[in-house]
Formats: sequence, structure tokens, C-alpha cells
Amino acid sequence: MQKLNKETTHTTWLPATWLHFPTYQCTQGKWTAVVSPQHGRLVALLHQDSNRNLLHFAPHHTTRKSTFGIPHWGAHAVWLGPQDRWIWPPSRNWELSPASPTSIRRTLDSIQFTLESPESDRPSITRTYRWHPKQGLECTITWQQTEASWFAIQIFAVRADTLVQVEAQPTTTNSTVFFGPDNMGISGLLIPHERGGTLKWHHHKSKIGMAPTTIRTSNSEGHGITISPDSQALTASELPDLGHMTQIYTSPDYKDESYFELEQLSPIHINEGGLCQSTVYLQPVQ
Repeated sequence: MQKLNKETTHTTWLPATWLHFPTYQCTQGKWTAVVSPQHGRLVALLHQDSNRNLLHFAPHHTTRKSTFGIPHWGAHAVWLGPQDRWIWPPSRNWELSPASPTSIRRTLDSIQFTLESPESDRPSITRTYRWHPKQGLECTITWQQTEASWFAIQIFAVRADTLVQVEAQPTTTNSTVFFGPDNMGISGLLIPHERGGTLKWHHHKSKIGMAPTTIRTSNSEGHGITISPDSQALTASELPDLGHMTQIYTSPDYKDESYFELEQLSPIHINEGGLCQSTVYLQPVQ
């Protein structure tokens, strides 16, 4: 990854080239967020003194394939659920779609664009990114409700050499930690106890879920991010996946392109007939 020049904090998203791609960038303190409309997503969080991206972005997607057999870019993906409403794999418009050029909007402090959905039964997804004064990078997803009910799945990919920390709390409605299907092989994933701890990538795909909680990451340079739950997840009554709203997936061994996917789900928006929203905050840590 190329190293950014040191910049002063500003609140506007400025056009810039990064990894030969046209992007928009915005800096708060020592951190720069990089958004690529060409890839329809946030692609990087960069510290001014490092050339290491806190997110795992695979821009050429020729070698990195997900376990469901299609290439995808990683970094910040967004799906709508429940997943049994669409045939696996996810829509290419969710994984490999540029933003609609006419939808790109920049305000004083945010950038917004829409990923159009060609499927008539799926809403288009609009993404808005802005630096919050205290909570970090605000990642907001909106979509127009249809007759069917949807919820958002915000997915942040990080490199396999990242340490991931969670603290799961038991609730009255779900178990402390849910482990994915038996064939996903969770052996040795969660350390040191069932309520949480440090996760290390272990060469096998796996999935765990828990009640809404903050995910924390760190790398060998001492940098990391906290990924807070969806802002509505702690108070909503209609929850997907039996309330296991925070989920973590580890990829199989893809050599240099192995990764974690850190997921925060939104509540289910039922028959609202209007605009639905999911907001997750990424707070860089140094």
C-alpha cells in the first residue's frame, strides 16, 4: 500500500488517486478514510505514519475468492438479509458493483452514493460515509423498504494477521456465543473463554455470533479499529439470527489473501414503508 503524505484534519471529501484508482479521501487527526466509487465502498483506513491498510482490500479480485466461489473486493461489503430470500452467492451488485455515477453526492462533511439493484425484488443500497467528531467513521446504509422485511449486514474485512477481540455477554434471549455449522470447524478459534477473548486466524473457515457487542482489532504496528454495533441493535425487538447480531467469519487458507470478516447486523425493519437505515461506527485506534 502506498504511504499518504501527512495532512491536516479537514471535513470535506477530496478527490485523490490511490493505488491508481480515483477515490475520495477525508482525514481526521492522523487517520484518512479512502472511498472508491469505482468499487462502491470504503476501501481503506490509513494512518499518516504507516503504509498499512487497516482493512483488507482486494482490488483486482482475480485470485481472492470467497468460500461461495465468486471473487469479491473485501474492505466494506454490505448485504441485505435474510439470506434465505436470495440464492447463494450474494448479488454481484453487492460484491462487485461500482456506484451509479449520477448518484455520487458530496456535502460539507460526507460522501454518498448508491448501488443500483437490477433485481426488482431487492432494494438499491445507498452508502454514506462521514467522520463523526467523537465516534470515528460513520458508515450509514439506507434502503427503501419493500413489501418484504429486510435487515442490513455490514461486513468489514481485515487481514488474517490481525488480532480480533470480542467480549460476549449472555442475554435472556440467546446463548453467550453461537458457533456456526459443524462443517465450519471452529476448533481453537476463541481464546481464552466462551464469553470472548482474542481470535487468531487458524487456516480454517469458521463462524461465530453473539449478542451485539463491539469488535476490536489490532496489528503489529499497534494500530487497530473498534467496530461498534448498529446504533439500533441494543434496543430493537425484532432481531435476526436469534439476536446474534455481531458475527465473525474466518476464511480458509488463501495464502496472502486470507482474512477475517467482522459483521454487525441491523434489526429487522418490518413493513415500515419508508427509508430504512443501519449505522456502524469505525473508530481507529493508535
